[in-house]
Amino acid sequence: MLHGPTYDMTEQYEKRLFRLIGETTRKRGVFNDSDVCMPSMECSETLVHHARIWTSWIHFAFFFPDFQQLHSQFRQRFSPACSSSLSEHDPLWLATYFSVLSSTLLFVDEEEFVRMNPPRREQEALLRNWYDSALYFLERGDFMQKQDITVVRTIVVLGIVATNIGDTCRHSNLWACALRIAEQLKLGSDEYNTLETVLEREVRRRLWWTLVLCEWLPCPTRTPCINDTDFDCDLPADFDDEQLQATTIGNVRFRRSGPRPVQYHIAMSRVAIIFYQLRSKIRLRRWSAPEIAQFVFSADDQLASLIGELPGHLQNDEPDTPATLERDAANPWIPWQKKSLTMVLLYHRIAINRILQTHWLEGSTNYARARSICLSSAVAILNSATTDAAPTDISRMRPWAQSMHVFSAAVTLILEMHGSKTSVPEYITCISEGKDFLEKVKSHNMIAKQGLEMLNEMLST
Repeated sequence: MLHGPTYDMTEQYEKRLFRLIGETTRKRGVFNDSDVCMPSMECSETLVHHARIWTSWIHFAFFFPDFQQLHSQFRQRFSPACSSSLSEHDPLWLATYFSVLSSTLLFVDEEEFVRMNPPRREQEALLRNWYDSALYFLERGDFMQKQDITVVRTIVVLGIVATNIGDTCRHSNLWACALRIAEQLKLGSDEYNTLETVLEREVRRRLWWTLVLCEWLPCPTRTPCINDTDFDCDLPADFDDEQLQATTIGNVRFRRSGPRPVQYHIAMSRVAIIFYQLRSKIRLRRWSAPEIAQFVFSADDQLASLIGELPGHLQNDEPDTPATLERDAANPWIPWQKKSLTMVLLYHRIAINRILQTHWLEGSTNYARARSICLSSAVAILNSATTDAAPTDISRMRPWAQSMHVFSAAVTLILEMHGSKTSVPEYITCISEGKDFLEKVKSHNMIAKQGLEMLNEMLST
């Protein structure tokens, strides 16, 4: 028997969740310069420092040392002594600036927020004001008429925040603009950009692969707007910013060992390649169930191999030693990268293997391996989200993707119990812990808030 596109039951709940969030209407609050909540110089510098540690490696939208330099110049010109006004500055750069502020504020805990002396006391209201300010300056810069990489960068950074605050429809449309502008600028072409310095090349590749991995790893899945035949761009090189700053045209002056933030970006891109290739193959034509199973098992094997090839500091089972604890204290982004990547890998093991979900839920025992991987990965996601292992600060877990992974893992276990008509104590405990996690972050996260309601609805039926 030949099968068309697979029916993924868990994915249907993910899509329903996004539809519900997309139906919410969020009015913008910034329509002129006077509506913008401008931070003090100290507050702004604190947030930019925070961004370097916690968010710059999530988006790699720009070379952060360059952004820091531009920020310093901007703050000097905007100081009270200079009496500068927002209207005197490039609106597209201001859009990037406020996108960085809003995305970074998402990761700031309550005590940090108070210490930075913010222009408003309500953290969520300030985040939305800065997000809206970025939109305002995009429009004032006439971004739809500009083939400007700054537009791409701003939209990429706003993606960290958009789903959290329920602005999914607007950002989906902005994202299409970012992709089109990136293509017009040839960001995905190494051949077109042969005269770049090593630094310019790596900055471009990092941004391009952010666009690609967001297209190839969407949650819930959708038909990508970028195909692998549309570009010729190698993965970013395994160099940190300090190494890139020490480059000359064509070579790197020195290499060094040790963790580098870009290694997370490279790993995410490799996950995206595996998942994209599987989804593309399944969509080629109608396949038999055994053929689909073969594709699924091959992709899962590739993902398992990737996990084994990760740098030690990104390995979830890396043992704690005095050396690793000292390393993580010096580089606090490492534990967060490890936890985030662990959840991404577990989620995509579920997403790959649940393609066969309808078969085992209907009673087939032919796909016990896929079922086992799905269920064990779902349990592991919920354990990872709720474990006391670093990072313990719940503010680092506010981004929508983590809540989506927890929601999907819980749905997977609920569907399993509904299908088998049995209650599994371990699953019930994990689901309860997942709900507790969503409860903790729901005030900053629409996915968590709406997802929690959907889980309660599923459990009551």
